[in-house]
Amino acid sequence: MLFWASWGVGQWLGVAGLAAALLLTVRLEGKPGTWPLGFSTFFLLFAFLHLFFPGAIVALWMTLMLTAIIGIASKLKYRYLGFNLLAGDLYHLAASSWRSVFVDNARMAIPALFAGAAIVAVAMLVDITLVEQATSLSLRLAIFAVAVLIYVAVYRLSGGAPRFRFDLLTRDRAHLSAFVASWLGAGPSQRPGFVDIAHDPLPFLPPVPAKRDNGEARPHIFMVLHESTFDPRHHGVPINRAFE
Repeated sequence: MLFWASWGVGQWLGVAGLAAALLLTVRLEGKPGTWPLGFSTFFLLFAFLHLFFPGAIVALWMTLMLTAIIGIASKLKYRYLGFNLLAGDLYHLAASSWRSVFVDNARMAIPALFAGAAIVAVAMLVDITLVEQATSLSLRLAIFAVAVLIYVAVYRLSGGAPRFRFDLLTRDRAHLSAFVASWLGAGPSQRPGFVDIAHDPLPFLPPVPAKRDNGEARPHIFMVLHESTFDPRHHGVPINRAFE
């Protein structure tokens, strides 16, 4: 009893924050294959925010709030478009208009906005009410350097940018690691970019001359297929052999 009584609010928040970080990262990354990417990404975000928030527990909870906001936005984007949240999305929204997002997708955007505001309010409450010993700047810089090294190592060992570009951007997983990796060039950023399904494009078919009927050449027929940016099955469109 004396041991538990000696634990203050800060210690409990620290333990709860670590447990929440583990569960949230696992939830957003989806499968064990991307858990190392998710954990290294979370650690990188924590180390970065810890430079601005000297208290370790406050920095941990700030990282949790930021991760939750990224996860909510990425999950919503994947639900409606079939792509994870990317750094370029923020650029395009800032360059165009946020108004269209709330007008055209009010049922989705407004609850998400209130959820984000509630998360920010909780983070500010923790920052204001919790009093803890500040970590020295030299130690925070060292933690950030270690986090960067760990992230780069795990990022490269996991396949680097090609894995995100050709695999993880269009799957309901890696919502945290894909967003952070997109800031490093893994996916479209400021300028719209074409994301193919393979590293090398298929070769063009050889040209075939038009057939002649009664001495008159029939015209070629050109069909332009505009690929959908989402999986039609997300919206209940039936897919059968003929459709494929």
